[in-house]
Formats: sequence, structure tokens, C-alpha cells
Amino acid sequence: MIYAQDYFVGGVFGIKLNQKTGAMKVVWSRPDWRNSDYFTLVGPTDERVLISQYIDPNTTFADVAQGLAANQLTYTESVLWANAATGTTIAQSQYNPATALGSLPNMGYGGRIYMMGNQGSVYIYKPVPAGGEGGRKHHDGKYHDDDDDD
Repeated sequence: MIYAQDYFVGGVFGIKLNQKTGAMKVVWSRPDWRNSDYFTLVGPTDERVLISQYIDPNTTFADVAQGLAANQLTYTESVLWANAATGTTIAQSQYNPATALGSLPNMGYGGRIYMMGNQGSVYIYKPVPAGGEGGRKHHDGKYHDDDDDD
């Protein structure tokens, strides 16, 4: 599979490549999923998960253009975990301030995801089973982590 996104067209796409013929076919598309970041792909072949930012759907192109011009992005975004084979959402974080455009969701210990904020922040996400503790931790010059597993 090849994964593609286009912020201006809008959407994330899962594309199957036939390695014998070279033919490509869009297997799934998510027009609601806008991002400006890279993807992180994790898991074994039959259980792959695609991870990236999910820009708040209420954000307009004008919002982003004005934010870039003023060097102050004010939109919100979340982190989305999707089934790489189907594009179906597995998990999604709460909305948080914008992260650096074009950044990579960085993998960390214990399944954590690190996203670099625009104001010198690092957002730390940890997926947990439904109803469990976890989610975003904020780094403001000091490391805050109340987990007992590390």
C-alpha cells in the first residue's frame, strides 16, 4: 500500500500497487482527514496502523494561510490512528494546539507518540484501551509522566 495526502485537495488515501503490472488503485479515501504532516506506519503486516495529525475540520485554508503569514498557527488538531488496510479510525486524541507543519509523528517507548508543538512544546500521546487512563501529556520544559510502567 501507498499512503498519500493532499492538504489543499483534502484527504488521505490508501492506494494499492500491483507489483506485477504497476497498476495503482485507490482502495480507500478519507476526505475528512486533512493533514500537513508525514505518516508513521506501525505494526505487523496484517495489523498495520497509520498515524498522523488530523486538522480540525472547521479550519479553513484562510486560517492556515493567515497563521503562516503571522508565524502563529492557531488551528487545533488531534492525532489519528487508522487501520492502514481500510482507513477506519481506531483511535483519535483530543484536539490540541497546532504542531509544526510537515513534522513526523515520532514513536517512543511503550507506544507513545511525540508531536512537536509550535511554541516549544512537545505533545506526548499514549493510546490506551477504551475507558482507561492516558492520553496527552504536555512538556513545558519539565517532563510530566504519571505512568507507573517505565
